[in-house]
Amino acid sequence: EFQTVHSHVCNSTSKKWQWVDGSSLDYKPAHVQYSPALDKDCLTDVAWDIHPDGYWSYGGAGNPIS
Repeated sequence: EFQTVHSHVCNSTSKKWQWVDGSSLDYKPAHVQYSPALDKDCLTDVAWDIHPDGYWSYGGAGNPIS
């Protein structure tokens, strides 16, 4: 099963997700298509991925992507 890793990161100052180029996260899929963690203060030690069905999820140290 193929998954794509997202290009967004945690801004450790604002605690908001942003694109890796530093711009604000100006796109999200429909709410049912991503983990609620995307709407909360971000964590610096996780990475996001896109599942084959389009769902956005995350994982990191102690929290594997699944």
